Amino acid sequence: MQLTSQQFEDRANAALARESWRALMSMTKSYLPDVEFFTIGVSVIGGSDIIKGEGNVIQESDKYQYDDYSYRIHAIEVTRQEEPINSVAVAMADIELDNHDDYFTPNGGSIIEDFILPYRPVKLYMGFGDEDVQLIAGITEKMPTVDEKTKRVKFHIVDFMYSLMNRPLDESLMLINVRTDEAYEALMDLVGILPTQCSFDTGYNIIGFVYFPKGMKFGDAVKKLMEAEIGRAYLDETGQHVFKNRQNYSDTPVWHFDKSNVIDIRTRTQDDIINVVEIKSDVREVQANQKFWELQAATLIPAGGSVDIWADFEDPIVEADDPEYITTATTSLFATNTSEDGSGDPVPTDVSLSSSSVFAQSMKMTFTNDNAFGVYITALELFARPAKVVKKIYVREQDDASVAKYDERVLTIENDFISNESDAYSKARIILNDEAEYGGINEIVVKGNPAIQLGDAVACTIPGFVGTYVVTKIVNKLLQPQILTLKKKIVQTYFTIGVSTIGGEDVIAP
Repeated sequence: MQLTSQQFEDRANAALARESWRALMSMTKSYLPDVEFFTIGVSVIGGSDIIKGEGNVIQESDKYQYDDYSYRIHAIEVTRQEEPINSVAVAMADIELDNHDDYFTPNGGSIIEDFILPYRPVKLYMGFGDEDVQLIAGITEKMPTVDEKTKRVKFHIVDFMYSLMNRPLDESLMLINVRTDEAYEALMDLVGILPTQCSFDTGYNIIGFVYFPKGMKFGDAVKKLMEAEIGRAYLDETGQHVFKNRQNYSDTPVWHFDKSNVIDIRTRTQDDIINVVEIKSDVREVQANQKFWELQAATLIPAGGSVDIWADFEDPIVEADDPEYITTATTSLFATNTSEDGSGDPVPTDVSLSSSSVFAQSMKMTFTNDNAFGVYITALELFARPAKVVKKIYVREQDDASVAKYDERVLTIENDFISNESDAYSKARIILNDEAEYGGINEIVVKGNPAIQLGDAVACTIPGFVGTYVVTKIVNKLLQPQILTLKKKIVQTYFTIGVSTIGGEDVIAP
């Protein structure tokens, strides 16, 4: 739960409380004067400057100059929700503002008419009296919707995490033997997010080989990491990037719900149940340097010219040796000849590898011929360190009692970042513990508290729904009840090599 004063909590608990709200928007997208974008060779790592992403969408929310439009507010709705299993939480909001003066009408003649565009930074707050908490830091997703009849304008807002999800990676990422948090931090670096803008747990999942190709969507990469960890990634209410590992759940309630503050409560449907989990993984490991590719047909380098040769690999590689002429080579090599079939004279001089570039699944080599006659490359062999699939994991676990009651409801996970069967069994059991029984998730309509956050533990003492639950979805509406989705969560600490103690309380995975 967000940190608030005792007065804030007392007002949230009171039978009658005066609700407050704020809406800050940066229509001009002006930056605060003491903040600049990061410049290599000028800015200081960890300093106040930020890295500029491509375009004008992905920026740090606190760097903008905001104007207060609270006096125009008619309606606010903010929704924050975790996705199941590969928990990447996103937040979105809708606000409705007064527009009688056509201030937000495109081409309406207002002082901001040139700035009525998508991707305008927004911060929304709700609270009680003179104290509030921030609910979202995001951007307007599209142009506003203007209603001339009611003279109101509506903006749809997504948080900065949402805006990152569909962004393609500008370059590939390859890592060896890293934890979830280390891989996630490397991803953040690719999209210009500094470590100082993040709060990451230490991950439990150790991944032998990570490869994200250029062009892969950032969101797809993060979901794979979170799915393998059973962790959570999200942008919190204040705009900080957060990663929580699979053990980071509290069972100590931060808020209590009973007949005095519960308006309605509903149990999830049977369709939400998961009682069979299948996990599949192709585990890759980086191999020793070895012969990995060879040229299939002789290639002509014209007299005084050059030629590019591309080597394409089925498996990704972490490095490759540049080829040397066959008489001196110890690993990668090339041979030359005046004839295409190799029956002519070798050409050991004035033919060289002038440049090379190694990519994840290819290598570009440029060969130059300084002779006054054409020369054929008749042999070309490359030695490299490939990451090959060394084993295939298949695990199937089920909750027999749930299957007997509801038939099989199968979840299949295909994730190559799950590196051993023990981990796969543990992850399957964690999912079954959370998802196999009817009544594990409830939607509750309450006289709420806007300081409640995703992942908070709350206690419920309504008959039929007694227990401690974890919050997985929050809907805050202006001057309306709060709607929470609550989930029963069994926090089981599984044995982790190098972390757990022999004879301790951690459970060895089935």
